Amino acid sequence: WTIGIERVCKKLINSIIQRCKKWQKEGFEAKEKRTGTRP
Repeated sequence: WTIGIERVCKKLINSIIQRCKKWQKEGFEAKEKRTGTRP
């Protein structure tokens, strides 16, 4: 029973991390497009 909860939590955490990475990437690319400069 606890293992099931752990599995669900890990799945949730992983999806949140993936979403954050996606947003970071999109935000970074949008910022680059706005300034038009590359670091």
